[in-house]
Amino acid sequence: MGGESRGYAYDFAQNLAKRTNSAGGSTVTATVNALNQLTSGLGHSGYSHDRRGNLLTAGVAGNGYAFAYDHENQCAIAGGP
Repeated sequence: MGGESRGYAYDFAQNLAKRTNSAGGSTVTATVNALNQLTSGLGHSGYSHDRRGNLLTAGVAGNGYAFAYDHENQCAIAGGP
């Protein structure tokens, strides 16, 4: 009986760098900037962050996800497809 197996690889700062899936044979990578903010990969594109480092948007093939934060820097709104 076969199963799915996922593998993960991390960079020197412990950011996710690569994810593999044995069932589909797929590999996705991630890229971060000097502030350790995700900038591309993991099936999304167009990541943007605010000046506090919070993720604001992540695009997915024409659709996107958006996030808003309250005065305590906590995610208050998350929206997407």
